[in-house]
Amino acid sequence: MRIATKLTYANVVSTLCLFLLVVGVGGTAAYAHGKIGSDDLARNAVKSKHIKNGQVTPQDLKGSLRGQVKDATSPWDDIPRGRTVTGRYYDTAAAGDLLTINLPARAPVALTDSDIIVTGTSGNATCTGSYVDPTAPRGKVCVYNAAGTIGSGWTFAGSNEHDHHVFYLTPSGGYYYGSWAYTAP
Repeated sequence: MRIATKLTYANVVSTLCLFLLVVGVGGTAAYAHGKIGSDDLARNAVKSKHIKNGQVTPQDLKGSLRGQVKDATSPWDDIPRGRTVTGRYYDTAAAGDLLTINLPARAPVALTDSDIIVTGTSGNATCTGSYVDPTAPRGKVCVYNAAGTIGSGWTFAGSNEHDHHVFYLTPSGGYYYGSWAYTAP
């Protein structure tokens, strides 16, 4: 069988067109790869399911957002050492009732009464934060009470290995709100 007899004008042109199509599309795709930017995408077109885990880094975020994204911690995990967690509380209680403040995860070491410091809205020598900006030194829970009588009735009520991420303060009665911070040792 001779190749020359199979080489017709139609075969040559169709092969050439196929070659140009493959090279052209591949070349265009490679060209477009570096040319498509965020302005070319519809708003909300890229969803989290389209992004591989670990591909978004702090450098990819707008500067004002970089400090706001925290690593996720499960409520069943220990709070990582050195990490500060904060929260707010709002409650009413009669004298002798329990006011409950929940940490978002377990403390890595059991908390004791001496680890919980209740202050007014502006803190004290150990707890230097405030109601608006709560802080805590390592191993301490600082409670910044913004409303309600603090008094000497605030005490740690207890914990165990199953729920030591929850601590209780027993206030004298009234309406209470404030903020708290805990830094894992």
